[in-house]
Amino acid sequence: MTTSPESTSSTGPAGVDSLRDPVLEAVSAGVAVFDSGRRLRRFNAAFADLFGLDPAWLAGGPDFLNLIERLRERRMLPEEADIRAFRTRQLALFQNLAAPRSELLHLPDGRTLRHTAHRHPAGGVILVYEDQTRRYALEREHNAQNAVRQATIDSLQDGIAAFGSDGRLKLANLAFAGLWGFSRDELAQEPHIAHVAALLNDRLTDDPDHRPHSERLTGAVLERRQQRLRPVSYTHLRAHETK
Repeated sequence: MTTSPESTSSTGPAGVDSLRDPVLEAVSAGVAVFDSGRRLRRFNAAFADLFGLDPAWLAGGPDFLNLIERLRERRMLPEEADIRAFRTRQLALFQNLAAPRSELLHLPDGRTLRHTAHRHPAGGVILVYEDQTRRYALEREHNAQNAVRQATIDSLQDGIAAFGSDGRLKLANLAFAGLWGFSRDELAQEPHIAHVAALLNDRLTDDPDHRPHSERLTGAVLERRQQRLRPVSYTHLRAHETK
């Protein structure tokens, strides 16, 4: 049975426990439930802690706009040049929310929160706030490391390509792209070793081995064998004009 968000009321400090839901308390994300009248009816400790809000004040069931204003005063919302337009967008959640709506909030204190709004089955809105700061910090660090690594191998004259255990290209430099006629966009799609090896095999001639280069190269990657292929000199390459 669905419980209406309006079914719980509270007055004074005693209302803190009445607005706390054991199910919500088990959730690590901050959760706030508003009724169709835009008043707060449920919240968990994570929500109060995330924004540094007094649980007793939240237990009073503040109006959504009052909560927004409190957060803005405490600089717990992104800096907005047009606060009126921001409030209008937030109020629209109570009117036109056919499907969950999610966005990232970059707070002035450096934190990044994922804010997701869900329509409550009995009317109102459920707001979920997840702290994504560490995740995005790690992602930025990872991207920075990749950029340095890419710049390093791009400075080399030899063509370099690295394939993952799934057989797809994970890293290649400009020399490799120019040698085999790949564009940056094609490399970004992580082509499979079979495709790359077929292209390599097509451009190699006078191969003394009975087994084609493409089969040996594909097998070496997919079977994870520590196999060294015979170095190929430019005399084994067909004339290739780079555009």
